[in-house]
Amino acid sequence: KVLDNPTYIWLTKFLNKEANIDDLRSLELWIDNPDNEFEFNEFIKANAIANDLMGDYDLEKAKRVFLKNVRRERAKKFPFHKVAASLVVVGLSLSMYFVYDNWNSPSEEVVGIERSNPVNDIRPGSDKAILTLEDGSSVALENDVDFNSDKVASDGKTLKYKYASGESSAQEIAYHTLTVPRGGQFNVELSDGTIVWLNSETQIVYPVKFEVDKPRFLTLNYGEVYLDVSSAENHDGLPFYVENQYQTIEVLGTEFNVRDYGDGENIKTTLVEGKIQLNVSDKNHILLPNQQFSMNKGKGTYTIATVDVYDETAWKDGIFSFKDESLEEIIRVLSKWYDFNVEYRGDIDTGEMFVGVMRKNQDLSEIMENFKNLGIIKAYKIEKNGLILE
Repeated sequence: KVLDNPTYIWLTKFLNKEANIDDLRSLELWIDNPDNEFEFNEFIKANAIANDLMGDYDLEKAKRVFLKNVRRERAKKFPFHKVAASLVVVGLSLSMYFVYDNWNSPSEEVVGIERSNPVNDIRPGSDKAILTLEDGSSVALENDVDFNSDKVASDGKTLKYKYASGESSAQEIAYHTLTVPRGGQFNVELSDGTIVWLNSETQIVYPVKFEVDKPRFLTLNYGEVYLDVSSAENHDGLPFYVENQYQTIEVLGTEFNVRDYGDGENIKTTLVEGKIQLNVSDKNHILLPNQQFSMNKGKGTYTIATVDVYDETAWKDGIFSFKDESLEEIIRVLSKWYDFNVEYRGDIDTGEMFVGVMRKNQDLSEIMENFKNLGIIKAYKIEKNGLILE
């Protein structure tokens, strides 16, 4: 089936990097419409063949990557707007190409803008974490600082364990704690090959090496993590468990995101690939790709809904992606990455909803200037570890 003419034009403009914001938004809405799934699949397959990618082809992954690239390109020209209106703002500098499993990182180039207070500013967060060893001692991990021991090594961005799964016994099992503070991010490769991305203000506990013939597991004390779990097929069929105070997630090999911040009412578990089972209050719940399990910690109630996984996981790729989020929630997320406290003055509507995509490598003043240009705020002031909004 041939794509209809308007869609063909949107796709062609996008691939040639000639699409305007209306083209990108129309393309995104077209992709999100289930009625267009067949046409979109055919387009993805055709481009995969054209790019000689059919040797190890994954249609669903290719579709996710393509949609991610559309949204990143949209961020360059239209990073933020109110849900009820279309407001243009000076934006982000991103270069995007359609490729199957690789794409350019967001550009470091910043569009020049006049800031309200150029002296005081808050730089974005960085790769940093505290590793607490089994003897209780701590090691500061940060960019350009190497750490090596007989069990684990770090280049300041990634922590990698040296033991393969199944080398320990119950008598010698040891645990490490990895804590990422506000204004930080980090990732770790566990001894079984599972990779964990940690967002700001996050703490996990895990064995240095996993026990023989026993399930693998990790505890999320608080915060947000994205996991790419090494398949159970590579570990004698042993599952992987992620535990927190309220739920246990059983994994056989998949990718998913878990968010459990102390200042939020809900725990949100979002499945990207594979299948997971959540045990909550002795009840099991199965999640399929693109589904999110959201549980109210106070009431114990929950919902399972289909979501856009890009909005939930873009943080690990250096992007803030908000869809129908309140100003208060957006500021809360930003405060963890930029490590600031906020004070609201005047009659700001903190409950107003917005849609937007922003680079995480901008200074805080750049984002606030955009908010000011949009009319979201009248003025702002950045002080040492503080933000005042009016």
